[in-house]
Amino acid sequence: MKITADITGMFKADGRSALHVCRTLKSLSDSCPECQIECYADAGTVSALFGTDEDDRERDNILSGRPLSFHVSRTVACTRHSMRTDMAGSPSDVYLGLSGNLPRRFRRYARTAVVAVYSLDFVSSLDGYSWIRRHVLNLKYRRICRRSDYFIVPDAGLAAGLTRYYYVPKDRIFVLRDNDGLQEMLDAVSRCPQRQGSRH
Repeated sequence: MKITADITGMFKADGRSALHVCRTLKSLSDSCPECQIECYADAGTVSALFGTDEDDRERDNILSGRPLSFHVSRTVACTRHSMRTDMAGSPSDVYLGLSGNLPRRFRRYARTAVVAVYSLDFVSSLDGYSWIRRHVLNLKYRRICRRSDYFIVPDAGLAAGLTRYYYVPKDRIFVLRDNDGLQEMLDAVSRCPQRQGSRH
């Protein structure tokens, strides 16, 4: 199974999201050692997620010895262009949007889409978001929820939020706290029928 993991644009990620990205990548390589895992990241994200801050030593060491192929470009735009080009030449079985993104026309490049969701505060919180920001984020997540096959979240509260606000079926959401949760997701992905033409 070939998995393309997209972590571009996470240079402003909070500690919780960053650690979840690292743990997911580690669990991927542990749970699916036979998988070909191609990870795409911009230079800012690599510095933010895998820096050398003493408070984030777990993050520094969590990927040590992992059989992952990292593709790093200077900017987000360059990295995403490189990713699309590579996937066009060699399509993936799974697109894993760990940065919470879903490329346009991704069905050309991958059979199954799995997207990570880290926060729905813009829906549930009254503070911290302007009206236009809420509207833009809502449109983004409506599109993602309509077009993605599966979702991964760091806790059960977010899983409940996806179902409550966007009507995502519970069997399409996986809470990834350990390898067991990831293995459950990989098993579901391997059974997922090709959905080309089912979403646009």
